[in-house]
Amino acid sequence: MDDGWLRVARLLSNIGPHTFALTRRQKVFCGVAGVGLVAAVSASAIGVEYSPNSVAASLGGPFTVSADSSVAELRNDRRHWIGGGGGFANPWPSFKDVPFAVPFAKLMLFGDKKPKVPIAADRVRAQHINWDRIRKDANYDKMHLTWLSHAAFLLSVPGANILLDPCLSDRCSPLSWAGPSRIVNPPCKLEELDVDVCVISHNHYDHLDLDVMKKLVEKKKDILFFVPMGNKKLLVDAGISNVIECDWWDSYKLHKPASQDSPVESNVQITCTPSQHFSSRTLWDKNKTLWSSWHIQSTVNQDDNEDDDNTNILAEANLNEPISSTSATSNPNTITKKFFFGGDTGYRTVLQGDSEDDVATCPAFREIHSHFGDTDLAALPIGAYAPRHLLSNVHCSPRDAIDIHHDLHAKKSVAMHWGTFVLSREDVMEPPRLLRQEMEKRGMREEEFVVVDIGETVTV
Repeated sequence: MDDGWLRVARLLSNIGPHTFALTRRQKVFCGVAGVGLVAAVSASAIGVEYSPNSVAASLGGPFTVSADSSVAELRNDRRHWIGGGGGFANPWPSFKDVPFAVPFAKLMLFGDKKPKVPIAADRVRAQHINWDRIRKDANYDKMHLTWLSHAAFLLSVPGANILLDPCLSDRCSPLSWAGPSRIVNPPCKLEELDVDVCVISHNHYDHLDLDVMKKLVEKKKDILFFVPMGNKKLLVDAGISNVIECDWWDSYKLHKPASQDSPVESNVQITCTPSQHFSSRTLWDKNKTLWSSWHIQSTVNQDDNEDDDNTNILAEANLNEPISSTSATSNPNTITKKFFFGGDTGYRTVLQGDSEDDVATCPAFREIHSHFGDTDLAALPIGAYAPRHLLSNVHCSPRDAIDIHHDLHAKKSVAMHWGTFVLSREDVMEPPRLLRQEMEKRGMREEEFVVVDIGETVTV
């Protein structure tokens, strides 16, 4: 595509906010059309490339990074690859490809029923993060998970702070003037976050926020990023170079010795695990890059002399062996904590006329449990599911999230992917209400699957 088309594309993408004679919907159309054309020009110039990451140890930064062989046999399964560099697919009967973009856009723009957005006082609450609580336990064997809104979390384990899907901008959109806008503010300023590792589940704008990631790197250059296959180039082009690109079941061990700045030794295993979703940054790159969930494991050696300095030091544990117990390995002084991040995922495809009980469910989460054992803590999506016949294949309902909770044998799960942006047709406060109803139906205890405030920390 030549420079003339590029000029037309840029004109369309900029006309919306400056042309008051157009209706709001016409402005949005112009913006989306322009972004699409710009993307087409870019794609025709650079193409889409992906390849497995071969050597990670040379990335530098505070961590020694090495490939982990604990799930090596699973990397031979390439059913999710489309041959000839064609991208990726969901390889299970639980996924059916539903053409949803046009009907969903019509529904969101012209549908009669609008999702109910409550007044500010009745939305999900946001509280200031209790940094003192997190820092106090930084040298112990605790795992802290703080909800930063939507699918963004800060996972704090001894010796490492891991940021997950940090969409913290005002909009989750390629446009600064259009697209879903935030209805609840983040619980902290970006400069308050001390990040060692950043993990991304896929390239959608409500999960991969390039502006935030660039600002994080400006503050701290050696942050280590983990992304699914095909997404590394997007980060590198944005000036972020410390990136490990993963296929499903690629696993890495991170080791950081104790130091004056960080008085605990850090041993963390990060594994890219499957999910049922899709990817796209533009109108022309659907499924060209991979999507994923993530399994994160930290191992702590309990110091026999805890009372001397109130610290527990992470051991050089054997992370190559799957652990069937969530609390201890064969070494009685070693404690392993396991966390699962669902990212964005569906669980079943429910078309019009289907019964939820009669359709196939995604086997990926049962497979994850079979290799890693029970999960101590999981973050699972509960929102953006309506209408079901258009979104069930890629987004969880509260019922789906509970099924995944049980597939993982999770001791505790935290609800996410709700309450921050209006992305679908259910009322903003419906997901936690349906979650509670489904839990009561199944006789679950309230603490098994919790709904927390933005900024609240869950500790295991």
